[in-house]
Formats: sequence, structure tokens, C-alpha cells
Amino acid sequence: MLNFSARTVETLVDLVENKLSYLDITDRDDRAEMKLLQRALTELRGRATMAPPSADLAIHAHH
Repeated sequence: MLNFSARTVETLVDLVENKLSYLDITDRDDRAEMKLLQRALTELRGRATMAPPSADLAIHAHH
């Protein structure tokens, strides 16, 4: 299992939410993509609580 920082998980959640908001369901393939994205979003949100703190924030705090 890959480990991502909290910031990375947050970014991925935003990207999936954006894709879902623009998805136009016109056929079975679109519906399958929507379900896949919804599952990914659920998984990412579950990881958000387990993700380590972002290294990006620590780097910017020192500059």
C-alpha cells in the first residue's frame, strides 16, 4: 500500500471531485467511470485520516 501525505490525499480528493462534477453520464461506460471515481473518492477520504502530515508544510514553515 502506498503512503501519501495528507496534502497529496487532499489534492487527489479535489481532482476526483472535480472530475465527478464535470462527468456527463450518457452511456454505460460513463456510469461505470462514475462508480469507479466514487469508489476512489471513498478510499481517498478514508486515507485522509490515516495520511502522515505533509512534508510540504514543514519545508515552507522553515523559509
